[in-house]
Amino acid sequence: MAEAEATTGVDWDAVRASLDGEPWEEVEPGRWERRVFLGTVFRLYPSGKYYTPWANSNVDPCPHCGGRGFVPARHQTRRRMKKWQARMDRIRGLFVKRGYIGHPERIDGTAIGRSFRRLQCLSALRQCEKCGGLGSEEAYQDQRYGEALEAEAEERDLYIADGEGDPCDVFAGEWTEDDPDDREEPGRPRRDDEEGGDVVP
Repeated sequence: MAEAEATTGVDWDAVRASLDGEPWEEVEPGRWERRVFLGTVFRLYPSGKYYTPWANSNVDPCPHCGGRGFVPARHQTRRRMKKWQARMDRIRGLFVKRGYIGHPERIDGTAIGRSFRRLQCLSALRQCEKCGGLGSEEAYQDQRYGEALEAEAEERDLYIADGEGDPCDVFAGEWTEDDPDDREEPGRPRRDDEEGGDVVP
């Protein structure tokens, strides 16, 4: 069954109206940008937390996989997994003893190689559905929210950016390579370059 599309709850019409009221800033030669503040990660994201992959002690480990990110295949029991793991350890020992390590061409076609590949398939782990392999359900929900936020912004030709001074701030913005002073917009005076730069209404 297809997973329901995530929505962010952002009022994009209000964002568009706020952006239209912001002045353009030339951030580098030939590139103009304008942004509006959407909120902080503490208010927008499902977990209400800010963390990084190398400092994530404030998120709880996934209760489904114990924070490992992977779980055994559904049809496997713990006893059967231990049995297969012991067999794989024995085969690895034979690989070392017979000099197969570093020489994969010696493994192909042998009974040991076939047994090892079969046991790898039988004992394969699958990615935890609750945390998406991240080891934290909160982190996975935040990741999905961030992806949905960027997708919704992209549909409207916008982008999502962090604050320059505070990475917890979230902004929506747009950019252009056309000089905004040369563009005709409703309610905005037009610059007539042929008349020496005179502004005409």
